[in-house]
Amino acid sequence: MKKLNFIVALVLMLIVLVGCSDQSFTEPSTQNPVYESETAGISIKPDTLTNEGMTLMISNKTDSELNYGMDYYIEKKDGDNWLSYNGTVSFIELAGVIDPEGEVDFELDFPVTLSAGDYRIIKPVGNESLALDFTIS
Repeated sequence: MKKLNFIVALVLMLIVLVGCSDQSFTEPSTQNPVYESETAGISIKPDTLTNEGMTLMISNKTDSELNYGMDYYIEKKDGDNWLSYNGTVSFIELAGVIDPEGEVDFELDFPVTLSAGDYRIIKPVGNESLALDFTIS
């Protein structure tokens, strides 16, 4: 009986470890983001990046209001390719407005705890999808 309990516990631990692996980043990216924009910019707020989330600073470089949603995409670099997160990501369908020449903080929690590696966030802002690369050590 003890041997059976040990085997069951071992199998459950393996399932948890496999579920927490990078298997969620398996699909080639279909995104075409821009890294530079004349209308908006994104950067990581200092001291907010962890393997569980970050705070982005979204800036409006124009003299008119700029809209953004709560959605974002996360991708992991694999060699020369980007792989999209293909698990479930939930977000609220709300819209925000950035004042002319203004800036807002955008807090996000990653859908999984990220392992060490190179990643990028793709954040739709206005009519563009902005990209920002970052590294988890």
